[in-house]
Amino acid sequence: PEAKPTPESDTLYVAIAYNGSSATLTGDIDKVTVSQNGADVTITSESEKYLQLTLSGSTTDGSLLVYSNKAWGLILNGVTITNADGPAINNQCSKWLYVTLAEGTENTLTDGQTYAEQTYDQKGTFFSEGQMQFLGNGTLTINGNAKNGIASDDYIMIDEGNISINTSDTGSNGIKANDGFTINGGTIS
Repeated sequence: PEAKPTPESDTLYVAIAYNGSSATLTGDIDKVTVSQNGADVTITSESEKYLQLTLSGSTTDGSLLVYSNKAWGLILNGVTITNADGPAINNQCSKWLYVTLAEGTENTLTDGQTYAEQTYDQKGTFFSEGQMQFLGNGTLTINGNAKNGIASDDYIMIDEGNISINTSDTGSNGIKANDGFTINGGTIS
């Protein structure tokens, strides 16, 4: 499946701008539940609407953790996230996650060398319980210091994007999918 445009009235828009040890959230933040500790941001959406998150800015001690009832979209719009004690981005939704690498942007995700113990799965720098589809012609660099670079407990589909993954020090996988992996386009190194 491809990310289908949803009518604006059926979409919640939330932007997260990382800035060092903090993050600023704007948009429909009153329609989702937000928990924030410095630049560690947790978003929970129980809405029937499609959640569209846009990330920008930079943090050397932050993360994004998302719970959603429905498939949702993530736009990486020039963001750099380093999380010293876990994944940079962790999707705990078992539905589709549509990841768009905004054209002309460079995005970097880095995990920590050790992960703090949690009650939820965290299997890589960019982890998803559900299916992942990568779209857009931006650049994504992933540094895996402890576990996999990109990991999904379901399918991973790459249609576009310039993706570079380094897990050389961990002995883990650059990309790990439980149920299937398809490359239709883009560049992966």
